[in-house]
Amino acid sequence: MKVFDDQMTIGNCPCNRMTEREDWTEGTVITKHGIVEVYTEGGEDVRGFTKVSVVHDGILRTRSVYDKRYTQRGLVTLANRYAEEICG
Repeated sequence: MKVFDDQMTIGNCPCNRMTEREDWTEGTVITKHGIVEVYTEGGEDVRGFTKVSVVHDGILRTRSVYDKRYTQRGLVTLANRYAEEICG
């Protein structure tokens, strides 16, 4: 298991924490709109699945993407875009 902890300031810079295993990655991405939880799984023999979740106005909003596994960089991009769409 690898744990990636990016100790940046909260504000304009993201502060990300990701845990990566062979067949899945999960983590937290802090965006300027809030905290987004991310999860992705899949592999050569397993169908891909990705989920992003953010709380906005007291409601947990979740989006699932099927047949796609994202890289860590892709998860951060997806989290920022989703938070912008929901909260921006």
